[in-house]
Amino acid sequence: MEFNTAAQGYGKLEILLAGVDMTQGLGMSEVPERFKDFTRAGGTVEEYDKTTLTENQFVVAYVRASELSESKVGEFGVINYQPGGEGTGGGQSAASETAESGETVSAEAESASAEVQESETAAAERAMAIIESKELVFDYITRDEEAKVTDVNRAIDGVSLKIEEGSFVAILGHNGSGKSTFAKTLNGILLPSGGAVFISGMNTADDAKLLDIRREVGMVFQNPDNQIIANLVEDDVGFGPENLGVPTEDIWKRVDAALEAVGMTAYRLKSPNHLSGGQKQRVAIAGVMAMHPKCIVLDEPTAMLDPNGRKEVIRTITELNRSEGVTVVLITHYMEEVVGADRLIVMDGGHVIMDGTPREVFSHVEELKRLRLDVPQATELAHELRQCGVSLPESVLSMEELAEAILPLWKEN
Repeated sequence: MEFNTAAQGYGKLEILLAGVDMTQGLGMSEVPERFKDFTRAGGTVEEYDKTTLTENQFVVAYVRASELSESKVGEFGVINYQPGGEGTGGGQSAASETAESGETVSAEAESASAEVQESETAAAERAMAIIESKELVFDYITRDEEAKVTDVNRAIDGVSLKIEEGSFVAILGHNGSGKSTFAKTLNGILLPSGGAVFISGMNTADDAKLLDIRREVGMVFQNPDNQIIANLVEDDVGFGPENLGVPTEDIWKRVDAALEAVGMTAYRLKSPNHLSGGQKQRVAIAGVMAMHPKCIVLDEPTAMLDPNGRKEVIRTITELNRSEGVTVVLITHYMEEVVGADRLIVMDGGHVIMDGTPREVFSHVEELKRLRLDVPQATELAHELRQCGVSLPESVLSMEELAEAILPLWKEN
């Protein structure tokens, strides 16, 4: 279906309606809330073309440029706007009318176009975010035998953040800070009490998208024994793809690639029961990798491991992030594990307290201590030396950096 919109003074508007099924011939009275929000903002949406929908749920609407609120272009999921001609004698876009007929484009249409160019940049940034939470709230509710609410404990309170695809993000916080609850909202294990979580634009509260979301985001839990169910390593790694309906030939290709990625190929015919804690966790990671997720969320995966096991797991997930481009979200309270992350998010009481690079976050030693969190040993030592009057940078993260900073001072004295 096509519209001769330019001849009627309409412009073309593309809106992203993530998780919304617009393919069933919905009338304007049934258009989803986000679409109606735009009409209330000053755009007159009289017709829209459902034949242009894609898997990403784009809808093309047609609005009169003269009635489009300039300040609202780029909001409400608008991803593209092409102004239409004025009046009924058009037939071309505002830009082409200027070029071919020499007519002056209306100031309002020009302003709208300029704002849309800016909004396209914002849209590109949104497209890079594989995870986005908007005013996320989660309550743990306790009920009595008669199902009456006896207690409400708010674990997450209004958290809004984005995590870019391909990044390595660590979420820190003491027990009860909300970090593990947040992790479980990322693939629908827990559903928001308020706000929303979007994975590649899909709302985790949308039951129809839940399987797709769990294909995008894999989870690795604290105890690997809770995720290992087979008698052989290779069978366990292949369990996930098999349940996704992957053909047998492809399953074994995925198993081979996943085991190689985590350095466990030599153990494929071993029983998981004979492996160390670190090796079991690497098998659990391989099982998630075999499902080809874009993101892996690890909820304190090293909490039950010895130092060597922790190093194995951190080395594995770092390599997966760097070489495979897998987005990693690591929930932990071991500070040494997150020095190599791209970004640190510190939570306390269900709120995001700090958000920045490791150097930025760990420069706030005293504030982290007030939150009952540690810092890397090298950072702590540098902080103590600074308090004693030694001139050292605040952003020391490793013993190597500390040695480099101290050596010139030692030579001077």
